[in-house]
Amino acid sequence: MERLLLTENVRLFFIVIYAIMSFFTIVTYMLKLFCRKESMQSFAGNFLQRLKSFWMVIVLFTVALVGTKVTAFALITLISFLALKEFLSLAPKRDTDRITIFFARCCLFIVTGWSCFTFLSLFICFC
Repeated sequence: MERLLLTENVRLFFIVIYAIMSFFTIVTYMLKLFCRKESMQSFAGNFLQRLKSFWMVIVLFTVALVGTKVTAFALITLISFLALKEFLSLAPKRDTDRITIFFARCCLFIVTGWSCFTFLSLFICFC
């Protein structure tokens, strides 16, 4: 299997992202620990939940770029699916939209698999 090569700029990018995320995580934990106001406690708890999901996406993206091309496509598909799921949970929808949402989720895997295996130029034309 062919591995993806990480350039120096990509490595620096990951170092900066991990540093920023670590900073915000530490500040939020300190805010939750030392702040006595109920509103700030609630804010810190909500922000920590969002930070945990951001950490998950960043770690999956890092593993995707360090691994092989197939691993990268699989993990980026998973990240895309989770992002679509989160968006659809926040967006208002009717009961009649369920079949369309189901097909949108299925098409995500089909299109990503299609682009992974030699149909990349055709994939670019349709997107």
